[in-house]
Amino acid sequence: MKNKLGMILAAYLGLWHLSWSLLVALGVAQSVLDWVLGLHFIDNSTGLRIGTFHWLTALELVGFTTIFGYIVGWLIGLAWELLHKEREQFQGHAPVHTVPVH
Repeated sequence: MKNKLGMILAAYLGLWHLSWSLLVALGVAQSVLDWVLGLHFIDNSTGLRIGTFHWLTALELVGFTTIFGYIVGWLIGLAWELLHKEREQFQGHAPVHTVPVH
């Protein structure tokens, strides 16, 4: 459970930030940012601007968020397993697993 959830969250965050890096590389990130901020009622007239694309920065962004996503997913999976283990002990029985009938 922990590994699976870690991998899912790692993939989600990694792909999200890879997509952002591609928008920056293609030169359309500023328009996307302005549009998204506008949807959130945020006035971007203060000059928030997207910087120049650098491959190393993009790799660091994607790598860091992928690792961070895995760690957070793993910790959520651990908490889930611990909470369910305590619940099973409190109820005094092991979980019932059904076997599919063919």
